[in-house]
Amino acid sequence: MLPEDKKGGNLLHLAASMGFLFGARLLISRCPVAASQRNEEGNLPIHVACQKGHLEVVRELLTYWFDPMDFLNEKGQNILHVAAESGQMKLVEEILGNRDLEALINEKDYDGNTPLHLAAMYGRSEIVHALVRDKRVDTRIVNNEKLKPSRVVAQLLQGGRFEAPKSDGMVCLYAEPFRKTDLMVPINGLAIALEHHGGSYSKLIIIYTCKNENEKDNL
Repeated sequence: MLPEDKKGGNLLHLAASMGFLFGARLLISRCPVAASQRNEEGNLPIHVACQKGHLEVVRELLTYWFDPMDFLNEKGQNILHVAAESGQMKLVEEILGNRDLEALINEKDYDGNTPLHLAAMYGRSEIVHALVRDKRVDTRIVNNEKLKPSRVVAQLLQGGRFEAPKSDGMVCLYAEPFRKTDLMVPINGLAIALEHHGGSYSKLIIIYTCKNENEKDNL
């Protein structure tokens, strides 16, 4: 067994967090079981590398797994969930471009959230855009709260609360606690709106733009 770092993880967690590729390679070759140990946050070393955006370490750790569905953290999240939530665009692109990892794209965590849900909840606009453009991503999946990704911002605008302050959603920009936005730029079925507050633009919101009223009702 490898000793643990101060956060309850082993030395492979530490190497993954630092992006220390040589150290990670050496540790996992001598003690492969370290890759399947969770830290106090419930994350495997590969999740820690994803959080930090260390692509080469993630690639190295992937070679020790036969089934990518096996490496879930304590929240039931795969590496695409973690990369999307953490805003690691290069990792998201890497995963989307790897056919062996396609099974991760629409998977739900224990809260029913897909990677797209998490990218929306945490305001990762670039990642939301990348996922929505990918035809394999199912934007209609609902989470345990019966919310599609496009409904996340609607709940926020109606006074709902998520862990992150920004999200994507339908065009409905007048409800509390937000003020009306007055700048909108359409981008391939999405729009970027800046919220005007206190004399300055302070929030960036990704908005799903409906083509017609029927589509809006189905969000």
